[in-house]
Order: sequence, then structure tokens, then C-alpha cells
Amino acid sequence: MLKFQKKAQHQVKTCLMNVINSLDFFGQPPFFRILKKQKFNTLLGHFLTVILIIVCALYLYFQFQDLLDQRSPNIIISETQGSNTPAFLLNSKNFTFAISVVGSTLSSLTTYKKHFDVAMTACNRTRFFNETKQATDISLICRDIPLESCDLDTHFPEQYQQQYFGKFVLKNMFCIKKTVREQNPPQLQGFTNADTYQYITINLKPCKNSSTYDGCSPAEEIQAGLKSGFFVLYLGDTLLKLDNPGRPYEEIITVQFASFSSSLSKQIFSTFKMIETKTDVGLIQQDYITEFGLMQSQIKDSSGPFNEHSYVENTLYMDQRINNYKRSYIKIQNILGNVGGLWQLVALIITMIVSPIIATLMNLQLANRIFNFENEGENINEQNSMSKSNQNINRNLEMNDLIVELNKQGKTPQQSKRDLEKVQNRGQLKQYLKQRKRQLKVGLWDLICMSIGFKKKHKQQIEYAIEKILCKLDVVNILTKIQEIDKLKYVILNKEQLELFNYIPKPLIPIDMFSQDFEKKLNVLEDKAEFQFILQEEKSDLIKIESAFNAYMKLSEKKRLTDTDKNILELVGDDMVAIFDKINKNQDEFLLQSNRYMHSNLNLLEQNQIEIISPISSKSENDQFNQNSHNQFNQSNNNIENENCVCIEDKEDQVAQIPPKIPQKQ
Repeated sequence: MLKFQKKAQHQVKTCLMNVINSLDFFGQPPFFRILKKQKFNTLLGHFLTVILIIVCALYLYFQFQDLLDQRSPNIIISETQGSNTPAFLLNSKNFTFAISVVGSTLSSLTTYKKHFDVAMTACNRTRFFNETKQATDISLICRDIPLESCDLDTHFPEQYQQQYFGKFVLKNMFCIKKTVREQNPPQLQGFTNADTYQYITINLKPCKNSSTYDGCSPAEEIQAGLKSGFFVLYLGDTLLKLDNPGRPYEEIITVQFASFSSSLSKQIFSTFKMIETKTDVGLIQQDYITEFGLMQSQIKDSSGPFNEHSYVENTLYMDQRINNYKRSYIKIQNILGNVGGLWQLVALIITMIVSPIIATLMNLQLANRIFNFENEGENINEQNSMSKSNQNINRNLEMNDLIVELNKQGKTPQQSKRDLEKVQNRGQLKQYLKQRKRQLKVGLWDLICMSIGFKKKHKQQIEYAIEKILCKLDVVNILTKIQEIDKLKYVILNKEQLELFNYIPKPLIPIDMFSQDFEKKLNVLEDKAEFQFILQEEKSDLIKIESAFNAYMKLSEKKRLTDTDKNILELVGDDMVAIFDKINKNQDEFLLQSNRYMHSNLNLLEQNQIEIISPISSKSENDQFNQNSHNQFNQSNNNIENENCVCIEDKEDQVAQIPPKIPQKQ
């Protein structure tokens, strides 16, 4: 069963395998190479790539610096109205609290417990559901907060507090008692509609005697002493510093002045707004840290006739709105994504600018590898005349005269000839082989000139060469050439040879190829057929020139040449003949010991005893040769027992005259 018939019978399996193969996202497509490299590299491309890497590296450095320093956060601001908010403790570290009563001259009054008294109360109102009554109950619990004279080290532990109150006379100012502030500080929580509502009340009232205290002054003296004055409240406040790394708040101290009189009663309502800040400190994943702060919101007051209870009543409580701030910093994956985007953007801009130049350089390199170019200054007419004379010689002369005339007329350019005369050893020969290539030498300045319309000849040469290369790379042309190769197989090989041709083994990579003395083993490995395909590609220029020299010497010493031999000798070129002659004169300097041609030391430029087998020779010579070949063939048939005595050259010539048979189908 043929292969296509098997596919037709297993269509379901083939379709399933195609679906499975299409699901491989990481399947690697084949890559083609250009000039034995995966991509064409230039010095300009390397330089621009270094610049691109430096730009992206600097951008990456500054982005990581911002990430570590937390200098540029992304901030989202919102407000909420929560019914139940967490309690905020008013301790000495996060909230400043001090009271002062001053007269009209703004100096603190010293008549505490004589003319006036200051009281502070913290209340907690709780609303809860009573299961016994099946109704909502409200409880109000208030406690007195004891006050004492302020002390800088005791009541103001923070540095900003000490700097602010350092020049104050603190003995006439009132602060919360230290033990109370440390163990059970007052709290602010919720609003009036919340289940838990905590507030603070501060009263400035006239001094009154009681059963436990009778040091107060008479009422007339109190009214005269408190005729006018100011009730001063030093409260903590918060500044938002959302761009600061770490804590987003800065505590400050604000002063609240309220005038009072012995004939008036004033009510002051000071509201504070809760601030909630969430900071994402994670480098890759989200990791939020929540911090709370207290900020003064607004102050409202009202006045009325003296109510015989207090001159000033100041209530501190929470605002019903909460400010929410969310800070986040750039993540590592976002930085890498930004660097990738910057890379693509800069690379796109550079590509748009330099792509035509690099494309021209690649086309020039590709054309130099495939074609030889005629540069300005070469004598075209002389080459044309040499070509015509060579054609006439091919038609009229025998092979011995042909080689002599070719060597006489095939003069290399003077500069190349002088360079060849300087070659004295293998190293110089290798350098000469590199320099003898006829390439189109175009620099960056020439490319710029070609892009603006100058140097049209060079541009036309490159465009023509690339056009020829692209034509050869056309898919239809490639398939046509492959078909021609298949046809040639049937023309050249007979049926038995074709059957064996399909089973010629694949090229074998020898293990000795990776040893240091590989060149010494090269001749031995070349004798094995399975190594020949690989070794032909791995030979250096010097080894190739040595092999070509030996082949040329053997071919030149043959007494009779086939048409193929003659054509190859013609196409070798005069410059290569000159190189072979140079090697032949001094084989000790140019050839390895194993590659020295020991059979002859002829001067290749003076060979004159070679016979030709060529259909291009004169008709009489061809007829004579054909008659001789026919006689030899008849003689071999009559004397079949003596066929082993026939000369090797005659056998080769007879085989060359037998046309290949095309196998016919039955």
C-alpha cells in the first residue's frame, strides 16, 4: 500500500493528529541562515544596540530607584460615611492636648481654683438591644479626666511637641494626668447615630466652694477678674504627606482661641475627621498596611447669657465622614513591562532610520558571496578580446596547444601578479586567497551617496545582483530545479544505479573530527565514502587549494582528456593556474608532507604534451578518433581473454563514450 493510500484510509487519525499538533504553542519553527548566521550583523547595528541597552538600563535603574524610595505613589482618594468606626486613642504620642486660660493681655491667669476651675469629662454612649425588654437601650457612662500642671518631659515626649512648648511657661497650663493618659486615655469614636459614640467635654466654669474645698474667691471678685479673657486649647492635628515613604502623616499642633466673659456662656463644637490610609508595600503582589490619623475638620460656636454653670463648654467629637486614601507603588512586573515597551518603541524608531542602510549592507554582503564584481579601472576591452581568442583556441587547437596559449594570454592584472610573487609560504598564501576575491567595496559614505542618487553604477550592480538572487530563491524556480535534478538522475543513472542511489547512507560525522590532530587524519578519513560529504564542507581554504592542486596535476598529466576535463580546465581561470604554478615550484613551503605531489614537478605554464578527446576539435580528428575507438572496441571483443591487459586510460575513455541509459518502465 502506498503512503497516500494509507492517509486516505486513516483520515480520522490524521485529522486528530493535526489538531494535537496545532495545540503545541511552543512548537519551534525552522530557521534559515544567511551567510552561515541566523541574522545579518553589522557594526552599526552593534553600536545602536549598545545605545538601546544603555537607554533601557538607565530607565530600569530610575524605575527601581523610585520603587525602593517610594517617591511616586499612585493615590486614590475617597470618602465614606460609616456608622461604626474604630476608636481613636488620644495618647501623648499621637495627640497633643493642653489647656490655657489667658487674660486680655494674653498672659496666663494664675487664679486657678480661686476665680475659675477647669474640668474634663469623657463620655461613652452605647446603644444596644435588650433581649429582656426586647427593645433598644441606651447607656451613658461619663468619667472625669484629672488634670495637672504641664511638664515638658512628662507630657510632651515627642520632639515636635518639645520644640513647640519649649519656651512656654507650663506651670499655668493644664494637661491630662500622666498615669491616666498612659493607662486609660480618652477616646473619640463614631457619630451621634452610631451604636458606640465617645466624646470629650471641657468646661471652664467659675470656682465654687464645696464641702471638700473652700478656697474660692467671692463672686464679685470672680466677676471682676474674669470680665474678659481667652480660653485656649492646644490640640493635635495631622498634615497629609502621601508622597512621603513610610508613614503618610505628619503631626502638628494647632491653637484654638475662644473669648469668654463672666456675663456670657459659650458652647464650642470641635469636630475631628478620621483618616484611613492603605499603603501597598508589596514588590510583586499586593500587601496593604492600614494606618489611621485624626484631622481637625471644623469648629462651631454659639453664645448666650451666663447660665450660672460654665463660661465655656467645648465638646470634641468625630465627624460622620471618613477620608480614605489608597497608595500604591509600581510593581516589578510593571517596571519590566515598561522597559519592554520602551525597548520596542526605541527599536522601532531606530529601525525606521537605519533599516535601509543595514538592508543595503546585507544585500551587498550577500552579493559579494555569490558573485564577482568588476570594479572601475579594469580593462573590459582586454578581457573581451581574451574571451574571444580563448573561444577561437577552443575550436581550432588541441589540448596541449590550448593550455600553452591560455597560459600565455591569460595574464593576471599587474597588481595581483605582484602580490602573487610576494607569496612565499602557506600563511601568505592563505592571506592572498582572501584578498584575491573580486568584491564590490562599498563603505558607509558610499551607501549614503547611493541613497541620495550618486554612485548609480554601484547601486545598479547591487540591485541587479539581488534581483538575480531573489529570482533563484523563487519557490517555483526551486521546485523546477529539484525536478530537473530528478530528471538528471534518470538520464545519468540506469535502473540498477537508481535503486542503489536511493540507499546511499546519510553523511556520517566522524568522532575524530573534534580532535586536535584532525588535519593529519583528514586524508585517511576521506578514503571512507560515508565521511566524504561532511569533510568536504569542513576543509579550510588551504586544504581545499592543496586538493585542487593535486587534482589539477593528475588531470594535466592524463594523455587523453574527456570533454568534461577540458571544460573544467578552461573554467579554472588563469589566476588559479598561476597559483598552481607557484605551488608546484615550491611544494615544500606550500603543501603538507602528506599532500605533496610527488609524481611530477612540471611547470604548469609550459605543458605541451597532452592529447585531447573533444567534440570541439576538427571534424577529421574526430572521425579519426571515432575510428580508432571502434577498432579498439572490436579488438576487445575478439580478444576477450586479454581484457585485463588493456590500458586504464583506454578503459576510462571507452566508458566516457557510452551514453547513460534511461530505465524504461515495463
